[in-house]
Amino acid sequence: MVLLRLPLSTLTALLVAVLVAACGGDTEDPETRLRDTLNAMQEAAESRKVNELMSFVSESYQDVEGRDIRQIRAVAQFQFLRNPNIHSFKVIKKLEMVKSDEAEMSLLVAVASSPIDGVASIEKLRAEMMWFDLRFKLEEEWKLIAAKWRRADSSDFL
Repeated sequence: MVLLRLPLSTLTALLVAVLVAACGGDTEDPETRLRDTLNAMQEAAESRKVNELMSFVSESYQDVEGRDIRQIRAVAQFQFLRNPNIHSFKVIKKLEMVKSDEAEMSLLVAVASSPIDGVASIEKLRAEMMWFDLRFKLEEEWKLIAAKWRRADSSDFL
């Protein structure tokens, strides 16, 4: 066994670096955590994991169309049954922290049955394109509390 003789300041700096790396998710700013949540939602949708996707939706979800969490689950399940292969491409157009625990996001999403390499392949794949206006609340983690969506076209992605 070889013991390294390092100065105390070097050991302290090393320990702090290890602790920061181990706790990385907890030290991220709210916007970064929200972006991570959105990426996790995208992965869950592409994997067609309805329970994982719904874990990002608040129990108090309510949108302007009157849908609640139960109805949003049904929409997701229908889409997963209808589409055996889901690939998506997203562009965040706006992300605004409304309060320290609330955020609004507008994004474009293109969905196709084949991988979407970028904006250029959206039309070629005849992807379904949608605008989403989302509202999130920081509970223990970021949770979707409302959503509104409408059709988009490829020029919106530019």
